[in-house]
Amino acid sequence: MSIAKGAIRGISAAMKAAGGAIIYRRVTTGIYNSVNGSVSEVKTDISLKGIVSNVSRSEVSDLISAQDKRVRISAGDIDFTPTTFDRVVINNIEYKIIQINTTEQDNTNIAFNLFLR
Repeated sequence: MSIAKGAIRGISAAMKAAGGAIIYRRVTTGIYNSVNGSVSEVKTDISLKGIVSNVSRSEVSDLISAQDKRVRISAGDIDFTPTTFDRVVINNIEYKIIQINTTEQDNTNIAFNLFLR
């Protein structure tokens, strides 16, 4: 087993043990409506566990503000890479993903820090 696979399993286990329930809402492009010129969204909800926290002062920047939230999820709990088009639902409140920081080991994604607004 590679170090990355072991790290993914360890992070997934830690998230399941200590993380809170969240819904990752993956948003993809749907069908084009030629009548009004819009494209629909297709939303797919995935229930998983994540560690939710407020951002720290050192993380505040031009993009991230003090009232934003951060959620850490394991790459082993999803089979895709998160995007800023997706959403996260925590306690029935939908948040936009404004930034994604990826933790890697041997060029393999093992965890994602999602900054939410």
